[in-house]
Amino acid sequence: MMAEEKLEKEEEKPAESFAELFESYNGHRTERVQLGERIRGKIISVGKDAIYVDTGTKIDGVVEKAELADESGNVPYKEGDEIELYVASYNGNEIRLSKAVSGAGSRTC
Repeated sequence: MMAEEKLEKEEEKPAESFAELFESYNGHRTERVQLGERIRGKIISVGKDAIYVDTGTKIDGVVEKAELADESGNVPYKEGDEIELYVASYNGNEIRLSKAVSGAGSRTC
């Protein structure tokens, strides 16, 4: 009988829809980022030429791998590391990050 009572209590709770849960998630940040804003995030992927960072928004950040390389050309970061970078540009679909506030280290093609 206890299992039946527990089941009844669970049914009484209002269920949140996926849409409500999705809308309530904001990654502990506002959706908008500003140029020059400092962002601390976890590296989610290290690619051939770029490193992708969880910015805490729905859009991941990207920084050129070469910008984070040391004098020997080695990148001392790996997936899962936390890194602090600045927003160099934002176009609604991509957040470009840089270790320089001005974004001077980021290249535009």
